Amino acid sequence: MKLQKILLFVVMIGFLFMVSENLNADENLKSKVIAEVNGEAITFGELDKAFKKNLNRVELDLSKIEHDSLMSFLNLYVNYRLKVQDALDQNYDENMEVMEDIRNNRKMLAETFYYDSKLINPKVDRLLEMRKEEFLISVILFQKDPAGDAKKNTDIFNKATSILDSIKNGGDFSYFAKTYSDDKATGGNGGRIPQWITSGRVQKQMEDVVYTLQAGEIYPKLAETNYGYFIIKVDDRVPRKFVSGGHILIQKGGEPDSLIVKRFVDSLAKSISENKNFAEMAKEHSADTQSGAQGGNFGEFYSRSTGFENNGRQIMSEVEKAMFALKDGETSDPVKTLIGYHIIKRNETKDAEVENERGAMKKLYKKLYMIDDKRILLDELKKEFGYEVNKKVMNHLLSSVDNERTNLDSAWDSKIDPGMNDEILFQVQDVKYTLGQFVAEMNRRSDMRGTNLNAAGIKKAIDKIVDPEVFYFATKNLENENQEFADLMREFRDGILLFKVEAERVWDKLKFDSVLAKQYFDTTKQEFFREEMYDLTEVYVLDNDIADSVYLAIKKGADIGVLAEEKTVRYGFREKKGNWGEVSTVKNAVAKIIKEKGLKEGDVSRPFEIESGFAVVKLNKIIPSRKKTFEEAIPDLAPVVQDLMQQKLTREWIAELKEKFDVEIYEDVIKETVSEIKGK
Repeated sequence: MKLQKILLFVVMIGFLFMVSENLNADENLKSKVIAEVNGEAITFGELDKAFKKNLNRVELDLSKIEHDSLMSFLNLYVNYRLKVQDALDQNYDENMEVMEDIRNNRKMLAETFYYDSKLINPKVDRLLEMRKEEFLISVILFQKDPAGDAKKNTDIFNKATSILDSIKNGGDFSYFAKTYSDDKATGGNGGRIPQWITSGRVQKQMEDVVYTLQAGEIYPKLAETNYGYFIIKVDDRVPRKFVSGGHILIQKGGEPDSLIVKRFVDSLAKSISENKNFAEMAKEHSADTQSGAQGGNFGEFYSRSTGFENNGRQIMSEVEKAMFALKDGETSDPVKTLIGYHIIKRNETKDAEVENERGAMKKLYKKLYMIDDKRILLDELKKEFGYEVNKKVMNHLLSSVDNERTNLDSAWDSKIDPGMNDEILFQVQDVKYTLGQFVAEMNRRSDMRGTNLNAAGIKKAIDKIVDPEVFYFATKNLENENQEFADLMREFRDGILLFKVEAERVWDKLKFDSVLAKQYFDTTKQEFFREEMYDLTEVYVLDNDIADSVYLAIKKGADIGVLAEEKTVRYGFREKKGNWGEVSTVKNAVAKIIKEKGLKEGDVSRPFEIESGFAVVKLNKIIPSRKKTFEEAIPDLAPVVQDLMQQKLTREWIAELKEKFDVEIYEDVIKETVSEIKGK
């Protein structure tokens, strides 16, 4: 036995060394310098990171693409670094506007990064780990007094404690739930919550309790929420599974034929059991036409605690219970529900793939938990950075104001002793606030208007001043402490530099060049055509009967222009006697309909519905498609010519930068690195 343990230890040590060596090898490969721009090294890892971010595909490795594609992306990245080097060479990083942009945005970036790394990601990781299990639980609820009466709530707490003691001493949980629970729905069921639960499906206070218990255990204390006090029991705790399956639904008829329906369902179940023809029978007989068309399949994997994988929809509890009681490939006996009889099949089972739920759990965490956790974190930071409140000055403040009112009262601070204004009320590190400064902030800041003048309200107001300070202390050295954030800030800085220098070198120089445009037009004018145009006159009305009368009048010889001047309700068209002028059969909705109707010159359309009204239209003239003149083509040419100019200016700029800065590309190192990565 000892020998086996020693051998196991040796194997594990060897494995750990192997993992360490592989990790070090990966890092060594990623740190290989594959290019240099003005002495600045570009590593394979840096290029790989840029590649993934540029394509927004984290799973695609640079080493897996074709060599020519890799070199093409490297050239793009080198050009990017050349532009940044140009900005640095011109001291753009010392430009006041750039420095202000970086300062203004650093706090936002630091806040997002800090809370993601310190709070959100670890908490979401924990929630996802918890979602690998699911529970059946029972509860006994003792609801708090709705008016918040402290004495009544104490009595309720004492009653709940007494009943919990009775249960711990052998009392029947189900009996006490039925007798005393204020939740009559679960109480009548012995306290059982019918749905399975997992993390994120119940209040956090209850969730924290449930995950400490094994099946059959009762939490030894009361769990308190804003709603009331709970006695909690875990009835079952199992790994969370996802199951794919389906059913055949046979709906019940009236009372006289219910026996006939039952006999038919039993015979159908027997046939399926013997012939394994579930899909065929589902298509032929199931009243659930949606799943029936798919051979009875629900179409998604299903979890008891979270429902269908894609939309969270729950199935009927009887169907769920029967499906999870089966083994993969089995079908059930008929199961009766309110809507009929179900023959259920279980197809396949898989473990919970919790990583797929990360996005949803992150949203849930931010919505339900983050505010409280953020407050806890900031309070911990306050302690870390030496936050202190002068109790003497605080007591003076609280005793000098009306604790039942808010600072919306213009005279709220009138009784504060002016001699106390220079006394320190609170401080954190070297930041100190006197009582006078705090009162001034309370009167000045809009986010402090309506502050309750009790201890809790004053604390919240102080937090609004202190929180940004402690956050600054916590993140001021973030670039030095965390390489990921340092890289993020570098990317952000480089982005601002690139925007500034590219605006000066390219975008500010882009003006419409008529000579270049004419040259381009002369070589490509066959591409610029004016589409077919119609000259139209229209009478547009809101009533179909009026439209019919207009059409008949025109057929009898009335002038459509005169009728339009009298009857059309299209804005601005009475003055024009309904004439649209020449309009495109591609862009104009009326002309498009007339073309579809196949009218010829001089024809008048029957009334047709358009834009919540009715139109009668005469096609006066057809102007065939033709090549555009240069002047007509300018709107089409402008973006093309601007793009050509932008490319030309950029090429000239890059060529200039390559003359100005040394660029070295180590293609042999790239090939060796890719080969080593593929060989691992």
